[in-house]
Amino acid sequence: PNLVSLTVYAMAFGLFYGGCIAILPVMCMGDFGGRNISTIIGGLYTSWGFGALIGPTASGFIFDLSRTYFYALLIAFLLLVASAVAPLLM
Repeated sequence: PNLVSLTVYAMAFGLFYGGCIAILPVMCMGDFGGRNISTIIGGLYTSWGFGALIGPTASGFIFDLSRTYFYALLIAFLLLVASAVAPLLM
């Protein structure tokens, strides 16, 4: 609602999201080596792009059907839990 809160939000978003984007290639290089690093990073960034395209669109569609964000948030939470459990099962 005011300039101070917008500034704090922008700084936090830039710090956390920008930090994640900047460190991802280094983490991939450490985990997978340098042989196919460009393919791996391209796949990761492409999957993030699809998530950014599909997530808000699907949430809006679910909201239009149910008139509440509860189900969209529930689905997002279940997918988050599944993505946290999947590496443990591998």
